[in-house]
Amino acid sequence: MAASAEHALTIATGEPKAARAEAREILTSRDRPSARDSIIAYRALGLAARTLMDFEESLDCFATAIELAQRAGVEDEAARTKVSRAATFALSGQPDDALVDIDAALRILTGHEYTEALNQKAAILCVMGRFDEALAEMNRTIRVFHQLGNTVWEARARANRSYVHMMTGAVDAGEREARAAQALYQSLGHETGVAYMAHHLAVLAGLRGDIPTALDRFGQVEKSYRKLGIPGEQGADAQVSILLSAHLARDALRVAAVALDELAHNDNTSAVPELLLAAARAEVMLDDHARARAAAEEASANFTKRGLHAWAANADLLVVSARFAMGERSAELQAMAEATAQSLAHWAWPAASLDAQLLAGRIALSRGQRVQALQLLSVAAAHHRGRALASRVSGWHARALIEVIEGRPRSAQRALTAGLTLVEDFREALGATEMRVGAAGHARDLAKLGMELAFAQGRAAEIFSWSERYRAAALLQRPSRPPKDRQLAKTLTRLRAVSGRLEQTAVEGPVAAQLRRQQRDLEDQVRRLSYLARGRSPASHRRPSASALRPYLRRSAWVQLVINDDELHAVIVKSGTARHSRLALLSQIRKELAAVRFDLGHLARRPKSASAATMRANLEHGLDHLDELIFGPVRSLLQVERLVVSPPGELMALPWNLLRSGRGRLVSVVPSAALWLRAAAQPPPKGTRSVLAAGPGLRHATQEVTAIAGLLGAPTTLMGANATASAVARALEGAALAHLACHGNFRADNPSFSSLQFADGPLYVYDLERLRRPPQVMVLSACESGRAAASAGDELRGLIAALLSLGTRAVIASVVPVHDEASHGFMIAMHRRLAAGASPAGALAETQEAFRQDQGAAGIAVAGAFLCFGAGWPVIESP
Repeated sequence: MAASAEHALTIATGEPKAARAEAREILTSRDRPSARDSIIAYRALGLAARTLMDFEESLDCFATAIELAQRAGVEDEAARTKVSRAATFALSGQPDDALVDIDAALRILTGHEYTEALNQKAAILCVMGRFDEALAEMNRTIRVFHQLGNTVWEARARANRSYVHMMTGAVDAGEREARAAQALYQSLGHETGVAYMAHHLAVLAGLRGDIPTALDRFGQVEKSYRKLGIPGEQGADAQVSILLSAHLARDALRVAAVALDELAHNDNTSAVPELLLAAARAEVMLDDHARARAAAEEASANFTKRGLHAWAANADLLVVSARFAMGERSAELQAMAEATAQSLAHWAWPAASLDAQLLAGRIALSRGQRVQALQLLSVAAAHHRGRALASRVSGWHARALIEVIEGRPRSAQRALTAGLTLVEDFREALGATEMRVGAAGHARDLAKLGMELAFAQGRAAEIFSWSERYRAAALLQRPSRPPKDRQLAKTLTRLRAVSGRLEQTAVEGPVAAQLRRQQRDLEDQVRRLSYLARGRSPASHRRPSASALRPYLRRSAWVQLVINDDELHAVIVKSGTARHSRLALLSQIRKELAAVRFDLGHLARRPKSASAATMRANLEHGLDHLDELIFGPVRSLLQVERLVVSPPGELMALPWNLLRSGRGRLVSVVPSAALWLRAAAQPPPKGTRSVLAAGPGLRHATQEVTAIAGLLGAPTTLMGANATASAVARALEGAALAHLACHGNFRADNPSFSSLQFADGPLYVYDLERLRRPPQVMVLSACESGRAAASAGDELRGLIAALLSLGTRAVIASVVPVHDEASHGFMIAMHRRLAAGASPAGALAETQEAFRQDQGAAGIAVAGAFLCFGAGWPVIESP
């Protein structure tokens, strides 16, 4: 078909590249186009450029079209072009210029074109955050377009109304409008419109709390955008917001960084403030409040300069949040929080206004302004029955604070429990470990207040209950397989191959750089596929009380360690009673633990060095000091054979068995009482099948496995080229006992990529999470395989966390580097005791004591390296 200006204009937003080609063909034709065709062609170029996010070219083309129209005296064409240019002005951060264009056009246009211009004005008001005005205009224009049968403009108007509902939190209404607009676009064959509505539906699913659906839809939207040639950074801020709603802050930062790079590469600054704002939210979640404040202040200044005052208010909220988190409680900050709340309410951002109101109330309360705090919190508390999860949780938080102010601690705890239950319901719908762990971030402030109330009451049982209410809840749900599980398995295999090649390639050079890029891309694919999983095994909202533990603690004591402010406290459950004791400053324990871990690592690496004796003396001194800090105040309560220690996440890797109070005793370390009871209550394994595997690069791994095999009868043994990650994973399924001797790698940046090295590459946490029946007892003879990353709610991620979540009863793993030769002998000695009938914790404790006393520096290093996690011994059934 020959190029025509009208056709180019018609397809400019649906097929921007084709429209651009047609318009340029008309303008460069040997046959001079008419003035009208030139005007329309330049208008088509402007629309196409805007669709492709090239705002500078778009404005230039529209300006040319308007100049040509005015020169030719066709005011109606100039008015139509001004309507189109107004949208580009709004999107490029010039809303005042946009309104000038629209108002000028409205003075010229009549009939349906007047209505179209009104619809465009509504869209501009929406961009400016003037949602009530925008919605009123849209309601009128949609009725007119529908009556006239103007499908194109009805679709556009409904898309805009969907956006208004989205921004004001009206999720159901937003979805109805988005689907209606999408159906209209489909009837027109308008692929870009269909893709934009799919984008809206992705955002709305996230607002509803259905994160897997939201991310799945975003994946489809990205494919559509690539097919249509729409820049990848389009709408990145929305995707970042969805990731942040699941507290996937690091993923959000990655998406924001890529989008910012693409914007810089394309010399497009239009979406930079929104992405800076999203990055600031991520920094708040990661507790990097100084960076969050700086990014939010930059975004606020940028928004203000562009006249986007609603967005500036959102940035100001993050500034207040960051300053509050950094400890500021000034009158100035309270005034800023109140002003921000009013501004956000004015611009129709109810959820953000609620957060600002809650912050203002908390600041007023901390400053002793009881009456003012009640007024501020009452407004926020009204939202506890709202729609969005974050708003409802904040509403219950405000309600609890009101009850505290009015002297009703029990009512406050009920409000906090209601908020925590909302978070648990949200978590149950999530299948990916990272997302379940992140969900705890929604409840951090609720749990902190609940713990403060428990400590104020001073009852040990109450402190235990509140500690348990929020601790490691994500591990109580088994990881779920995503809908695209086969694709995930294939991607893990590809990642394993790339990582294996990278291990064998020089650290520097183009080949290594290319492999690292492939590794990053494949890791990103694995994460995104895992996020699509849905929850399938709801965890009980009920958590065990201290009294529920007592029947299971014969000859044992339970040590629940709890942080309150910067102090470590203990609740000891023993002989039918629960007792609370203040222990020591957490900062002291952290300092001593760091020194102990350093000494253990040094002895593991250089057990025969000249300084080994000095290092051992330093280590013994540090261990004694740690023991005094943690167990000194409660030592009289620990005269038992066995200890179950449930520490906060950052203390999980402390060498508990080497402390004076742990020596000679059976010690099990567990993330929570609920997880321990679940593991302990499992029936004994039906079979006795054992699995032994040796990975590459460890001098004694093969001898270790061979020696242990001789103790176990006829185990499944995998060594050399047969010990591939996939073969090991298959063998682990349903085993009673597994022993893996290999290199371990803990990934602090993303613990789900922590791994064990085998012949064809790493066996990742993601691989373990695909097991349906994990080993009952797992021994990891691998450096630092027992390390875990802890986040809000003492949620853990890493190899041991994955195994305990899957249902493994007990895991023996190292928390520091180990000496290969010493570890070899240690493992054989421990398995000899296991084969003789000792429990996992018993075999470990006896071997540790023997090596600590008889094996010199290397012995104490290897003895301190290993811990028993989970249910380390058979538990007597409750009568």
